[in-house]
Amino acid sequence: MSIVFDRVSFAYRDPERSEKQRRRERKRAERARRAAEAAEATVGAANTAAGPEGTAGTTTGPAEATGPASAAPSPASPAKPAWGGAADAVWTLRDISFSLEDGEFFGIAGHTGSGKSTLIQHMNGLMHPTEGRVLADGQDLSDKKAAQAARGRIGIVFQYPEHQLFAATVYDDVAFGPRNLGLDEDEVDRRVRRALESVHLDFDALRAKSPFELSGGQQRRVAFAGVLAMEPSTLVLDEPVAGLDPHAREEFLNLIAGLHAGGLTVAMVSHSMDDLARLCDRILVLNEGRQFALGTPADVFARADELRAIGLGVPAAQRLANSLRTAGLPLPDGLYDTAALADGVAALYHAREGDPEQEGWEARPEQEGRTAREGREARPAQEGRTAPEGRQTPEGRQTPEGRPAREDCPEREGRHA
Repeated sequence: MSIVFDRVSFAYRDPERSEKQRRRERKRAERARRAAEAAEATVGAANTAAGPEGTAGTTTGPAEATGPASAAPSPASPAKPAWGGAADAVWTLRDISFSLEDGEFFGIAGHTGSGKSTLIQHMNGLMHPTEGRVLADGQDLSDKKAAQAARGRIGIVFQYPEHQLFAATVYDDVAFGPRNLGLDEDEVDRRVRRALESVHLDFDALRAKSPFELSGGQQRRVAFAGVLAMEPSTLVLDEPVAGLDPHAREEFLNLIAGLHAGGLTVAMVSHSMDDLARLCDRILVLNEGRQFALGTPADVFARADELRAIGLGVPAAQRLANSLRTAGLPLPDGLYDTAALADGVAALYHAREGDPEQEGWEARPEQEGRTAREGREARPAQEGRTAPEGRQTPEGRQTPEGRPAREDCPEREGRHA
């Protein structure tokens, strides 16, 4: 199922009313500013009339005035917070246009408060644009019937989906969606079994258990299964591995990759640039509700400086590759993961070994005890030991097998070996 965003904008507040309110606030601030200036002028005139011998002459500036000037509110707009949008921002999304194609793995990135979660709720009609339109297989999701039909084919898994578990048993929780579709019990049973198998859970062992008796990872799998039981063609995931330990994260990412390989279209919100680079065909980057970048991982992460300016980064291997290029290493342009970067550096090393004058490399000076590019020679035996035959103690005792008891070190008082 293809999903198309056509110049989508969204505001939680009525934009017209918000704009009127902002105009009123600007007028109030302007009146307060004029009143402050008038009060300041009055104080200045009084000081001038009193002359240098008058007591009023000691009040020389607005900082010491006690009239309306000191009580006037500042006309400055609220400062932008360190994350999210400004307090008086009206638009959560502004002029977003892209398409999610069948079979694609689509990534969505952006700083906290950039509009990612709001955007994905437009994908199956849970929210509707203030301006623009969202189409699913050509049907406008502002139509109630079209949106209802889309929700059966586009499943959304929100952050911490285990918080949405509610039924008395695992079976009933996973079966909730299919039963609401009016399916018969045989079809419901088939879907529940298949969904639990898809997330690698044992149907017979868990079906009668309470989901609240399971581990956190199992609860999340059950919540995934509840969405998969609807048999969607598109799966939308909002930070699906948030709060998981590294091992569980990798298991879930492999599970998601397997679902995509099985034919599901996937859209995934993530703060991990490494995960997005590894899994996604294309990535959309949002900044303060606007579309900042859209393209392949290689295209997006080539803009490392621009991403850093909006509070995002690049994958760790790509960051290292960029640093090596800056330091003078002639790595080719492109997107690097750990293996590709290791191969690239090794290729340059071997090329340098064959041609010490290759651009970007300098032959290392000979170091004491070895010669450059002729392999490492055996280091000369140090005083008190022979290199090939094992260590010797300071007294010259030979230790051919293992480490002997250190008779030369007396036991300290109160301690035993």
